[in-house]
Amino acid sequence: MNKLKVLGVAILLGLGLNKLMATDSVPSNYLPDTTKHASLSDKIDNLAYTLPVKSVTRVEKSVKHWGVHFEHDDLRGTDIKYSSNASLNKKVFNFPYNKGAYLSINYRSYAVHGENGKKNAKTKDVYLYTTDGQFDCGYDGCYASVRFDDGKVQRFALSRSTGGRNDVLFVNDAQRFVKAVSQHKNAIIEVPFWQYGPQQFSFILHDENNVIYSS
Repeated sequence: MNKLKVLGVAILLGLGLNKLMATDSVPSNYLPDTTKHASLSDKIDNLAYTLPVKSVTRVEKSVKHWGVHFEHDDLRGTDIKYSSNASLNKKVFNFPYNKGAYLSINYRSYAVHGENGKKNAKTKDVYLYTTDGQFDCGYDGCYASVRFDDGKVQRFALSRSTGGRNDVLFVNDAQRFVKAVSQHKNAIIEVPFWQYGPQQFSFILHDENNVIYSS
């Protein structure tokens, strides 16, 4: 009797196994509906073709902070290179110096011959020039306080021009100043003004190439 029960159970298990195998071992009601996923996948694939597309233009904008010109000596056939960088800010003093005082860094080169000489002209003098007001610097000289980028404040000795002008001051150690400018991006220069004391001016020391993307 027990043998018959065991045989019956085995037959039922065999029939159930054959049914599962006929549906790849998974009942159809347990199989996921992939048609929805396929439709969604197609929509995602075609999304790039259905969305509106805007063209993007890359524009390079050059900003010049240094102006350069040459002065030619007809008698000697030589040229002198002048370079100038104006401050970003200005100071407005009381009348008659209320037009706005910009400070500029100026380089003057040695006299050179020909185009090759122009390309490789070396700086001889460095001087500061103000468009308004007067520097306060005695015959014994004075100094400018300069900070390059985020570095320490440095002092540069200054001298008056031999012509006695009060709007020009020469940097005594020109080569040290030129080297510092070439190694940094920004500077703040503080110089003394008559009646107004030390005044600070900000500079960007190199020409810039900015990239702008527009649609």
